[in-house]
Amino acid sequence: PLVMVMILAVGIYTHFSKTMGLENSYRGHEKSTLLIGMALALVLGFYDGFFGPGTGTFLVFALIKIFKFDFLFANANAKPLNLSSNVASLITFALSVKILYLYGIPVALSMMLGGYAGAKASIKNGSKLIKPLFVLMSIGAFIKLVMNYL
Repeated sequence: PLVMVMILAVGIYTHFSKTMGLENSYRGHEKSTLLIGMALALVLGFYDGFFGPGTGTFLVFALIKIFKFDFLFANANAKPLNLSSNVASLITFALSVKILYLYGIPVALSMMLGGYAGAKASIKNGSKLIKPLFVLMSIGAFIKLVMNYL
C-alpha cells in the first residue's frame, strides 16, 4: 500500500508542478547531493531486487529533485542505474534457478525493442513528451498496483 501511495503522489506532484523537469539545471554535483543520490540508489536497488514496480519512476523523480536534471537527462541517467539493479537481481535469481528462460528470453527481446523505440522518441521529443507520459504511467502503475492488491 505504501508503494501505491508513493507512486500516485509522485504522479500528482509532477502533474501540478508545471515547471518540474522541463529545464536541465544541473551544474555539477556536490558531495552532499552525491551522498544523497548514493543512499537513495542503495534503497531503490534493494527495492528493485525485492519488489520492483515503480523503480524507474522513483529514479527519474529523484534525479530531477536531487540533481536538477530535466526529464530527458533524468530518464537517460536512470537507465544505467535501473540496469545495474536488474543485472544484480538477474544474477541472483539465475544462481537460485528461478528463471524460466523459455519465457524470459523472448520477453526480454521485446523489452529491448520497446526500450529502443521509447528512447528514440524521448531523444526526439524531449521533456515536453516525457513529462505527461511520466504522469500517465505513474497513475497507470498506481491503478495496476491497486488492482493487484484487491
